[in-house]
Amino acid sequence: ERHSLSPALVRERSDFVGRQPHRRKVLMRLMNWWASKQIWSSHASAPSDWLLEMAAIHACRQLQRSMPGRELEDPKSAEGLSEMVARTMEVLASLGKTKVVWEKEEGGAMYAEQDIPRTLTSSESLFMDPLNPYNNLADGSSFDARDLCSAAEAPGCLLAFQKEAAKWLLRGGGGEGEEGEEGE
Repeated sequence: ERHSLSPALVRERSDFVGRQPHRRKVLMRLMNWWASKQIWSSHASAPSDWLLEMAAIHACRQLQRSMPGRELEDPKSAEGLSEMVARTMEVLASLGKTKVVWEKEEGGAMYAEQDIPRTLTSSESLFMDPLNPYNNLADGSSFDARDLCSAAEAPGCLLAFQKEAAKWLLRGGGGEGEEGEEGE
């Protein structure tokens, strides 16, 4: 990452995330939680929160385009959120061989595609920061995506969610219904 520009974009990053619908913000928190449950082989293989958040936003935009008229971000629909998680995992699993360039549209990149230096666009793995045309979030010189790609592959990518659900069920399972069954 071009660290010299990062502090200058703190407000823009906050605004960019702040403009996202509530469901996307929930998805971003879920993806950051998921990443915190993974074992990374080195500091360079741990994805940044910003990369995970942008992958989530990108995945949601892809889903919206592929399903026009369908409301994925309905707060009452668990199905929409599960589709968003699955699509985000697909985006992360393909990070080592994908090219993501944000369009300069409402809520997209703050720059035009031609503003991206050619040295970046020729990169094998490209996931552009929507706010900084000089920042490839998947730059191999500062981030090793192999662990992330492997962790995000199905079906193992959902293991952290399954473990957490099991803990939740076990905590809730010790309630009145279970005690009544034991006493019978």
